[in-house]
Amino acid sequence: IHKIEKMTGRKTRKVPEFMKKQVELLMDMLMFETGLFLTEFPQVYNQEFAYPLDYQCYGFHNLEDFCFHGLQGSAEMDLDGFSWKLVPVGYKRSSMSGQPTEIPPDVKQNIKKLLSENPFGLSVHSFMRRYESCFGQLNLRQMKCKDLVELCCLLPDCCVAVESGGGEVTVLPAGGDSDSDSKGRDKNCDTGPLHVLGEV
Repeated sequence: IHKIEKMTGRKTRKVPEFMKKQVELLMDMLMFETGLFLTEFPQVYNQEFAYPLDYQCYGFHNLEDFCFHGLQGSAEMDLDGFSWKLVPVGYKRSSMSGQPTEIPPDVKQNIKKLLSENPFGLSVHSFMRRYESCFGQLNLRQMKCKDLVELCCLLPDCCVAVESGGGEVTVLPAGGDSDSDSKGRDKNCDTGPLHVLGEV
């Protein structure tokens, strides 16, 4: 049987004990007491133990497969909004977990800075591209938002999402009086979304 496994490349799908202990050490860290998002797990593991998380060499198809079936007894999986987290064994959600996610202050400041540099606003595509270029990835799912428009609704003091007649959305700085601006334009002359003015 062992010869057949070697010839076919079959793996045991069993995680070594030392790796399970490493995961337990991560789960014991104060910064991960409420869990570690799977999107960050490989990077954090690499930083802490100085080598990559090579779960495929043990026969697991993907990271979710590895965490669900390989780490039993060392960590558990928990769905937070739209994203999976690795959490300590026996982890219990806080009673506050059902409330809306608090948007991190640095995200708010980044959005304010980005829009202050683009007072005519940005299209959704341009906003995401420029945000990631300046500040890194904007992970909407971790903030329990299905899209950028939903995030804007949670940040009325930072930004507002305005839909043009053609259905395209422009993200504008808060306090830009977008309603009066749209009313002031000639209804018979659709100039298109506001962000076009800033991208000409």
